[in-house]
Amino acid sequence: MTRHWRQYRHRFVPWLAINWAQRTKRYADSEESDIVIDTKAIHQISQLVGGGTGVLVTKGTVPKHTLIGLYPGTIYLLHEPLFFQSIRNQFIFRCADGTHIDGNDRGISKFIFKSCVHRDRVFPYWTADGTWLSSWPLNPLAIGQYVNNQSPEYPANVTYQEFDIPEEFPLHLRRYLPYVKYGGPVDHFQLSKRSLRAVVLVSLRPIKTGEELFSTYFTVIGQSDRHTHVKETSLK
Repeated sequence: MTRHWRQYRHRFVPWLAINWAQRTKRYADSEESDIVIDTKAIHQISQLVGGGTGVLVTKGTVPKHTLIGLYPGTIYLLHEPLFFQSIRNQFIFRCADGTHIDGNDRGISKFIFKSCVHRDRVFPYWTADGTWLSSWPLNPLAIGQYVNNQSPEYPANVTYQEFDIPEEFPLHLRRYLPYVKYGGPVDHFQLSKRSLRAVVLVSLRPIKTGEELFSTYFTVIGQSDRHTHVKETSLK
């Protein structure tokens, strides 16, 4: 029970408000500056005591400013229901504009993602990659949901970047994208004509073989001298 609370408290707003000053945070000048891209190989197991699964670099060196992972999941817009999916779910990522991505690979979250993948299929093409829910993902970069939060001992070496995959992205390549929209298309035959929100992980410095990836779950985006916007980048 104690272990579950330590993970879930990062989603509990009263706890966040009380403990905000003590949380490790990343700062970005604006939402627009919070974007980049490029690719590399990695895999899972954490060296952080009490941490989640974790992601480890197993071969080679990852250069600075390299795309090394995707945060997969079901995309929820502001008006779409997320209550039941959020219960005891530490994998919900909140974007700067209030969009949420549910990266949980179990329970109701898994069922919803798989259902949406089949709903959106445009024969003969799959329009999303549902294999990240299994042990053998088609896209090996779909591991962002397993990256642990930084600590004083292990500072962040990767950062989250949000962007929209353009409408022109080829339909036959969408089978490699681990994203579906909860609401679905207004017109099923116009599925290929809509953008998709994506969240990627980009390296902040060179990362060597044997190093674990660590991110910052909280990003503070400055909007002016008098106002700031807080983005809960990952709520694990």
